[in-house]
Amino acid sequence: MRYAIISIVILLSTQLYSQEMEYIEKEDWQRFSLSLTYNHFPGYENGGSNMFGINMKFDLTKFVSLNYSLSFGSSSEIGSLAHVFAGPVWSYNLISSIESNDGENAAIDFLNAIKAGSILFLLIPEGVTFNLDMNDDYSLNPYINLLGYEYYNERWLMSSEIGLGGTIGKTKNFLIMPKAGYRFFYEGITGSVVLGVEFGYKF
Repeated sequence: MRYAIISIVILLSTQLYSQEMEYIEKEDWQRFSLSLTYNHFPGYENGGSNMFGINMKFDLTKFVSLNYSLSFGSSSEIGSLAHVFAGPVWSYNLISSIESNDGENAAIDFLNAIKAGSILFLLIPEGVTFNLDMNDDYSLNPYINLLGYEYYNERWLMSSEIGLGGTIGKTKNFLIMPKAGYRFFYEGITGSVVLGVEFGYKF
């Protein structure tokens, strides 16, 4: 099993490297996409839960993109649901941590915290997507998101998701991106399969 995993990693790396060399010459990958997304979670409750939101992907290279997502939903058993990438949560925690200070130093610290929080908001992604070209109109997109936060059962929990997506129409501006994955929590709460689709525009 170990050798099989090593072989898969080597083959994947070789494929990604060859694609990278090709698209560096074309300089056609330095773009980002914005999409509306729908996710269904059959494991969250009887009958499942639905969430709607916005996803952003920024291309680091042709085959590696940074993921940012924000979504909301509700369910009869759990109540309100929300999902956000790590940046906003960590920014809020950083700003809140200095509220107990008094005097002029507190005001200075508060402004510095806002600046630092803004940097975190912009720079910290939820995870990465790998873009594997199949042909001119379709690609496979395995992804792993390690830094997500979930408002679940009236509290914020850190979450992760791993899965496989696809992109249809990748050479055009309008994209359709179905996906299937699994979202779980770091605190041991039962996670759920994720079935979703995105409708996006690549700038």
